[in-house]
Amino acid sequence: MTSGTKPDPKAVPDAPDARAFAVEQAALIDLSALSVTQLGALFDRFDAASNAWCTELHLPYANGSKGEFRVNTAAGDLLEREQERVAEIRDRIAAEIDRRQPANERDANTQLETLIRHELMCNGDLRDPAIRARIEATWGVAPTSDAAAESMAHPMPTGPEPTTSLLAMGREFDTAHATWRKAVEANREPNQRFTALIEAAKARGGPSKADLQAAYALPGVSDARDIEEKAFETAGELSLTILKLPARTLGDLAVQARAVIPHVWAQGAYEEDGLPDADENIDKEAVRSLIESCCAVASVDWRGSSVMAGAASATDHGRKPDPFGNIFAGIDFSAMSMRTLDTLREHAVVLSDISYGLAAQPRSRPDDENQTNEAGDFVVRLAEALGGVVSRCVDEARRRQPDSVTDREIRIRTLALATVENGDAAETRAFARELLALVDA
Repeated sequence: MTSGTKPDPKAVPDAPDARAFAVEQAALIDLSALSVTQLGALFDRFDAASNAWCTELHLPYANGSKGEFRVNTAAGDLLEREQERVAEIRDRIAAEIDRRQPANERDANTQLETLIRHELMCNGDLRDPAIRARIEATWGVAPTSDAAAESMAHPMPTGPEPTTSLLAMGREFDTAHATWRKAVEANREPNQRFTALIEAAKARGGPSKADLQAAYALPGVSDARDIEEKAFETAGELSLTILKLPARTLGDLAVQARAVIPHVWAQGAYEEDGLPDADENIDKEAVRSLIESCCAVASVDWRGSSVMAGAASATDHGRKPDPFGNIFAGIDFSAMSMRTLDTLREHAVVLSDISYGLAAQPRSRPDDENQTNEAGDFVVRLAEALGGVVSRCVDEARRRQPDSVTDREIRIRTLALATVENGDAAETRAFARELLALVDA
């Protein structure tokens, strides 16, 4: 049996330079076997990890500054070294993605979206001719309609970033909805036979148990009914999930509008008439969700009152008043210069990240629970309000058409991440068209 001694915690060897350590550690990782999709997902994860460590560096225990310049505590030095390591791995992932030859359109989009994000992280703009050439080659085709430009011109205010893309869920819902409609149509004839037998039984004073058994035993009746019910359940569950997510663009809002259809036209006859059948009814919660999303486009509540003016009444839809409901009241977005607007956006992003970082700490959560306590609720709501500031900055940037090249480049920088992270191909192409127009100017 080999004995050993415990290391002396005071005898800490000299820590290597954070940057040199990061490069050394990142070089040990082999990325060659990963697909572009996997690399894109890892880029997101390591970027999030880097941002998380940066958030920790803002906290008092890591910051020993007493004057004008920042000084880390010992804990801050360790955090900074880890942040450098994670950021270096993220950069290596971006370089590996850049090196690849995309095998399909999905890989090409993932590659370019990652490179745009990385370029903005590193240089704060998209002036690199190589990046612009790739944008032209990949997304240079103009949209088939003005829908993308319209979507960019009228963004939806947002809170925290949704974990699932509404547009992606919309495509899944459209498929499920089409499957359900086919099942409804396939069940019409069996259902007519079923109904005719039951009606005949009613005329005889029934239906009796034997009548019901005979009706369900008709050829194809039970199978067609089961298929329709399962198809409706799939489409219905997807639609309910969609209606709970925040809409960010007019494309998202269109997804939510389509998701309401199964809750109103339960016989799948939307295109055939404008009113529900006698056995159909309007699902109030589904319609309420859609109304609230539509009102959000104009930044008003259901009364038409501006949501910027203050919090809603505590009796409205059972919601508590939002103490941050008037966070926009003192901000005149339209009066800001393009540079100030972008600076405000960056400040709000950093503060929101810090708030979410605080909410994730154990002290912001009850013991053995995943929910936040009162302190955690406070910083989450603050982060959401700051997310609204970011959204308003992006909204204002989309609205403007600056004349100077400098302001136009700042505007492109402001819109780039919001557009890429939204994941809407049509919106991305509209953005690419605008970027290419700036290059040609």
